[in-house]
Amino acid sequence: MEWNIKECPEHLYRVFKQIFPGIKIEENGLRIVPVWQKSTEDMSGFSEKVEEEREILSKKFLEWGTEKCKQLTKEGHWADLIDPSSGIPYLGERGSTIFMETDDAVCGMGIEVVDLGCCKAVCHKSYGFHAFLSTLFTAAPLSLVQQILLDKKD
Repeated sequence: MEWNIKECPEHLYRVFKQIFPGIKIEENGLRIVPVWQKSTEDMSGFSEKVEEEREILSKKFLEWGTEKCKQLTKEGHWADLIDPSSGIPYLGERGSTIFMETDDAVCGMGIEVVDLGCCKAVCHKSYGFHAFLSTLFTAAPLSLVQQILLDKKD
């Protein structure tokens, strides 16, 4: 998995409050972790193989992300991840809005979203459309997030 930690842009913070309505975090305390996985299939298309790989990569992210969120929570900080198949929080309370990695809101984080006419797809700088994007949110300090995400025991 390839990830980076982003400070939450102002426009995305407004969306965050709708996705996670019960969470009170100052805008400058919210971190977003886009998580990329390289895929075999071109994720901009639709086929049985693409759907199977999406399910596998989604499950892998949910297992990894759940463990990371548990570690962050154990340290006293809020964390949750978005279920890539539904766009809703995976661990916590659901809000009135879903978060899809192809929404225009992610463009401010350096993620390229390509409008294909029939749908939108994310494009990784090295993998192109052979990439699967998922997202984790946390209020933990940057140094702790880095330490936990770099922990290779999981």
